[in-house]
Amino acid sequence: MKTISYRHSDGFGLIELIFAIFVFTIGILGVAAMQIQSIKANSVALDRSEANALGVSVMEMLKNMDFAANELTDSDNDGIAGLDDGKPNNSTSAPDPTVADHQMNTTLLGTGGAFASLGNSYTINGTQLIDSMGNRYTLFWNVADVVDPGTGATNKIIRLLIYWNSNLGRNSLVFTSTKYE
Repeated sequence: MKTISYRHSDGFGLIELIFAIFVFTIGILGVAAMQIQSIKANSVALDRSEANALGVSVMEMLKNMDFAANELTDSDNDGIAGLDDGKPNNSTSAPDPTVADHQMNTTLLGTGGAFASLGNSYTINGTQLIDSMGNRYTLFWNVADVVDPGTGATNKIIRLLIYWNSNLGRNSLVFTSTKYE
């Protein structure tokens, strides 16, 4: 009869098992951190897509207005030099829509102070549009009258600026378009 000795048995000991669990835990924590960053980035991307749709809607509204509409005037007569009026000077300062030619207002939106863009509805509070999730978008625009040297016709350059805050800080979009007479 053969005897079996367990003194030299192969396998995992308690120390090896604890070390393996530790390494596995560190890996899982890394994956969890990546997942959290991914969720934040997706939220920011959704806000940016919404701001883009909002900007396109407002710009189309402005471009479809009569050429002489009040919302398409260069209110401070500073021309092309004033297209960035209201834009922050640096990354820490806030936008100042009060110095822009025009701000989002109920006159532009019509009665009721509501606005809809691609299925999203917004309410207006001062110079901000607020979506159903509570995100606040500050919109303002500047206009410059430019004479076309070839035809002598006056055209309007419209620059729409949109600002909002997200999980990752302040964000902005700028739209520039030309309205021809």
